[in-house]
Amino acid sequence: MKQFTLKSLLLVLTILMGGVNAWGEEVTKSWDLTAASADWVGSGNVTYFTQPYGFKKVDGTLMNKSIDDFNIANKTSIKVGFKCLQNGATTSKLTIFLVDVNGNKIGNGVEVTPVNANSAAKTTYQYATFSTDLENASGFMMQVTTFGKNILVNGAEYTINYELSEGEILPPTFSLAEGTYWKEQTLELTTTVEGGTILYTTDKSDPTTSKTAKEYPGPIQISETTTVMACVKDADNFSDVAKRTYTIFRSIANTQQTAYTTAKAIELIDTTSAAQLAGEKVYVKGVVSKVESYNSTYGSITYWLDDGAFEVYSGKGLDNANFKSKDDIKFGAEVIVYGNIKKFNSTYEFDKNNYLVSYVEPNIELNFIEVSGTPNTTAYEENASFSCSGLVVTANYSDGSTQDVTGNVTWSVDPETLIAGTTQVTVTATYEGKSDSKTFDVTVIIPQPVEANSIIVAEYEKDGVTKHAAMTTKLNDKSLYLYSTEIIKAGDKYIVTGEINDILFRTETIDGKTTIQNIADGKYLQATAAKNISFTDLPYSWTNDGEKLTAANSDYGTLQYNTSAPRFTTYGSKVGQYATIVDMSNVVSGAVLTLLATDGTANYATFSSDSDVEFVDATVYAVNVVNGVLQLNEVTSKQVPAGTGVLLQSENETAPYFYIDEAATIGNNLLKPASEEMSGSYTFYKLAYDDYAAQTGLGFYWGKDDGGKFTVKAGTAYLAVPNAASVKGFLLDGTPTAIE
Repeated sequence: MKQFTLKSLLLVLTILMGGVNAWGEEVTKSWDLTAASADWVGSGNVTYFTQPYGFKKVDGTLMNKSIDDFNIANKTSIKVGFKCLQNGATTSKLTIFLVDVNGNKIGNGVEVTPVNANSAAKTTYQYATFSTDLENASGFMMQVTTFGKNILVNGAEYTINYELSEGEILPPTFSLAEGTYWKEQTLELTTTVEGGTILYTTDKSDPTTSKTAKEYPGPIQISETTTVMACVKDADNFSDVAKRTYTIFRSIANTQQTAYTTAKAIELIDTTSAAQLAGEKVYVKGVVSKVESYNSTYGSITYWLDDGAFEVYSGKGLDNANFKSKDDIKFGAEVIVYGNIKKFNSTYEFDKNNYLVSYVEPNIELNFIEVSGTPNTTAYEENASFSCSGLVVTANYSDGSTQDVTGNVTWSVDPETLIAGTTQVTVTATYEGKSDSKTFDVTVIIPQPVEANSIIVAEYEKDGVTKHAAMTTKLNDKSLYLYSTEIIKAGDKYIVTGEINDILFRTETIDGKTTIQNIADGKYLQATAAKNISFTDLPYSWTNDGEKLTAANSDYGTLQYNTSAPRFTTYGSKVGQYATIVDMSNVVSGAVLTLLATDGTANYATFSSDSDVEFVDATVYAVNVVNGVLQLNEVTSKQVPAGTGVLLQSENETAPYFYIDEAATIGNNLLKPASEEMSGSYTFYKLAYDDYAAQTGLGFYWGKDDGGKFTVKAGTAYLAVPNAASVKGFLLDGTPTAIE
């Protein structure tokens, strides 16, 4: 059986060996699973829980395969318990199994019910007792077998009852858990054997025969990695030898006087376990190279040291005092910071709850500041204000260093308001008493009447008034939508307010739906009517030649719907030119996709088409599998070529799209269209829930037993993964599942 290590969890086992009765016929051990240790392994989705083990899927397992005490002879019973709770009212159940030396389950196990509670402190043990097949047991396992709500596991323990053979005596009890530590530890050995002597070695030799064996003198200090082997000797017999290995990592704790450089701190992060980094605070020194942000709620500042090499995230001031403003930390200041260090994604940083222990004002002077860059916008409507977005302000210091201080400057603009005839704007940045100005050319756009050269595409009534939801017009080769309560005919004049490349028009909500949505940068705007509109609702006389539906009206121009490549187009003498307009999503079959799947925050669906399309507001993903992990790669164009499968995500339950002439090919994509026959050496998956009733664990799972071929609904897509025959599913959030 393969084992899969739970993400972000390293567990330190605290073995409490007690409960040994006077006859020595019982041994009990417990583990605290809220700490960290690599000895425990499991599989399951733990992205929501970081401590302790948390399962959000049915097949979550937790086990330990190296339990020496399971080798005890003459076992009569084994009692196994887990501290576990469910976070919610829906019933969940666990099954506890004994496992053999290969990790295979023995028998059918015993089902237990976790305690329902909203706090890990309320967790209590749930037990299973076994009295058969004990000779083959080498460990135990917990598995989530009935999934209701999230399950939390805080601890584990077992008790072995056994009969002693004649003359048999118990080995000594170890007070210290076998495992990994980063500080010197104290080990105590005890025995209940009357008149018994404890012998031990630290050179991995057998204390029953070794010349290096010593009598236990009292507490043993473990200051380096050591294997302790110990036994008990009475007048005639030796007990079995008990063995524990203690791995000691050197403490990384230091003093303010020996503060690490940022380079040394980075080295420590790369070579030290996450558990030790979280368990020991350190001092790090550096020079402030950037002050990023101030949080007034917490009185903290996020800043960077040594040319951006190390981030101090949400840091506090001297003696852990709150900062008053962003100005409380200066560029160039020499600081010593105290707290926990870690790596977050690719950033080396101090974790939150750090604070300054030393702060030395910078001994450099600000010589001057300089404005550079290009404004993002140089064209404005009349009476607008100039935007400094896109400009960068750099501070230059006496030691030759520089700092980007764009976020800390005060801007002034002349003129403050842009009016007709304005051709230049002067901006001035001020920072710590230094200023710099730059002048930029601007264009002030005065709204002009626009000639409507297209047609009405939707008409409805509200509050007794006939309104027209949207219509297209053409201006400088940009397609726009106009909104009016009156019928707009070709040749009518309208004032367009806004910048031509990014126009936002007034919208109105009808029956909970927005009539007009905006797409910037010259793309077509999407009109969504509140009600389904049939052809008869439009002011046209329709003719049908079997392939094209054509409508003509002398006042509005000509409208055509092509059934082979569904879209509306306008043309004719009234319109004056050929222009593609947005498809009617609620008229054209398939032009609005319903996203039925959800992960609780967004909606999902797979999609494929025999035509090239572009989605309006949904996020489009290609799907790949790398090293057993599902990867979602966004298709930023939102365009999907014909015969291509994609995954869609949207905050809404529907995703409008329209047909385009050509879409670029999508690479690194294992999604196949429903129209493509399943073939080749692949395992096939469909978008589904791990638990349909609870609608949890959204991902791609076998559509048929063993990942074989299955029937796919037209217009959807399936996932075809090579070399994945034993993998039942992939979670959509990218968490490795490797369900076997």
